[in-house]
Amino acid sequence: TLNNAARSITKEEKIDLDELENFAQTFKKQRIKFGFTQGDVGLALGRRYGTDFSQTTISRFEALNLSFKNMCKLRPLLKEWLEDAEAALANGATISDLLDAPSKEPAPQYATSVIHLPLNNNKPNAVNIAKSGNKMPSDDSPSPNGSIMCSSGAGGGIPLKKRRKRTNLDLAQRSALDAYFDMNPRPDHDRMAEIAELVGLDRDVVRVWFCNRRQKLRKE
Repeated sequence: TLNNAARSITKEEKIDLDELENFAQTFKKQRIKFGFTQGDVGLALGRRYGTDFSQTTISRFEALNLSFKNMCKLRPLLKEWLEDAEAALANGATISDLLDAPSKEPAPQYATSVIHLPLNNNKPNAVNIAKSGNKMPSDDSPSPNGSIMCSSGAGGGIPLKKRRKRTNLDLAQRSALDAYFDMNPRPDHDRMAEIAELVGLDRDVVRVWFCNRRQKLRKE
């Protein structure tokens, strides 16, 4: 892990190690502030770089529980995504806009290679780390360098996804969602799909409802 690597590193590498630790802390703080789950980040990176990153991988990055080498490989990907997300939110985008933004045109994309990240039980977890090279599909609205762009004035970039038609929930659905939220305000992907089926709504509608509810609580 990253902590173990600290025992046998040079002075130059120590600087990189400190930067990684600081970035991991900053990334987690900003992710929580904006209301993204670790799973949301993994899916967003997947749309950008061609393959989904697991929630476990993002969690282990934030906990400094990946190898030094893999921390270094993930850092620029997370840094670029975080900077683009911050810029988009500052320009009026919502979290659901960012998570649901489709691809408007082919973006500069990436060939992928499989990196095996050893877990604590020594069972490998295959994660695709992006490398510059051949093009693959992306669901982000890209700028020339592959970043997300928002319209901002006459020189604005590619707009994010147009807002969907508002879904009106009936009293029974709202009551059920309130009850599920009280039990667990951050359900995982499978639980979210189960809740959606039980209340008769699309999973994305339920996901956005939970996200908005968490934001509302933070503001209160």
